[in-house]
Amino acid sequence: MSIRARPVDVGGRPVPFETAVARNIAPGSTAGLPGLVLPVGLTRDGLPVAIEFDAPAGADRALLALGLSVERALGPLAAPR
Repeated sequence: MSIRARPVDVGGRPVPFETAVARNIAPGSTAGLPGLVLPVGLTRDGLPVAIEFDAPAGADRALLALGLSVERALGPLAAPR
């Protein structure tokens, strides 16, 4: 079974993976806003976890600068298992 086929626990209830992801990325993407997704670590099961930052239109450079700062603060990350 692929990761996408597994439901995700949201507030104690199973939600299809695609629905859980769309809640986070669809609004900014639909509005045409710049977005940046960065890996931030692993779950206890070794699956990758990421964080998304969205910015106002035209703030691409500031968003990339934020991403670089977060990467520097986190340091090297372990590879997914």
